Amino acid sequence: NLALSIRKFAPLLEPSFAYVSLDAVAHSVMKEYGFNSVLCEVGICRSDDLKDDIWKMRWYIMLTITGFGLSVLVVDADIVFLGDPTKEFAGDSDMEVMTDHFFPSQHLLEPWVRVEDHINTGFVLVKPSVPVRHLLADFLDENWQPEQGGVRRDGMDQRVFNHFIVRQMTMDVPRVVCRFQDNTFGRVQQIVPFWPTRQVSIRILDPARIAHGMNFFWRRAHLLDPANIALPAIAHINGADPKEYFLRDRQVWFVDDWFERFNASSKFLLYSHPPGQDLPNDFSHLAAAVEVAKMLKRFLVLPNTMNCRNSPAYKDHRGCGGGV
Repeated sequence: NLALSIRKFAPLLEPSFAYVSLDAVAHSVMKEYGFNSVLCEVGICRSDDLKDDIWKMRWYIMLTITGFGLSVLVVDADIVFLGDPTKEFAGDSDMEVMTDHFFPSQHLLEPWVRVEDHINTGFVLVKPSVPVRHLLADFLDENWQPEQGGVRRDGMDQRVFNHFIVRQMTMDVPRVVCRFQDNTFGRVQQIVPFWPTRQVSIRILDPARIAHGMNFFWRRAHLLDPANIALPAIAHINGADPKEYFLRDRQVWFVDDWFERFNASSKFLLYSHPPGQDLPNDFSHLAAAVEVAKMLKRFLVLPNTMNCRNSPAYKDHRGCGGGV
């Protein structure tokens, strides 16, 4: 789906993208579609510890590609391109990353928010600078073993990386400084006077343009009128499960798999859902429809007339969207 979204909305970028396939089946499918695929099988380019390999993979890629003197954009497979994200880069930092904050200028690096929300590692641009390569190497060295002293490494590399960055920013001689728009977070300082090694600069990208899952999928940003507000260039389906449901419902699923999911014998149930009900009646009608669909062995088509005023989010969003 990621590759198809790039082909549809950012076709000029397609030749520059390569996809890491972890088995021969995935590699074959990507090649059939005409995408650049790199096969990374056990024993050839990775170990038999899949979890450890996946944990380290993005950091390996960043360190390896920048070692050739190239900038690299590393993205997760659950990213959707809705435009050309290269237009969103400022070009003034060693790393440019997305965030899971709604309002970074207020919440970035505040100690009372979840540390993993500061930097979303699902979309990271890295330049081939010496300081950032040293930073990446130190992060990998520090977290090389999946277990130390009987304690398992945190399975979420994004959270571990954020803790690492916060520590680097709060050292006596801070090694990292972050920027969002015109705001600077951390203490700008040359590490050693008159020494070429300098701080690593990390730019946080605008979540309205490089959108996390809560900003796009939960807020139903696909309903925005492009004539008034441009859709984001990127939508990351983090924080929204099941992912395939949200991708399909928000109209950003581009894999033509209808006949794999349904066939000529598939049957559906549509029903008339009364609008404007209170919460108990709204869900009583829905629950009854689910039971009827189960009895008849049909797929239930969810209504778009449930009363969204029953949702706690209604007051904040000041309106209703269609669907469920």
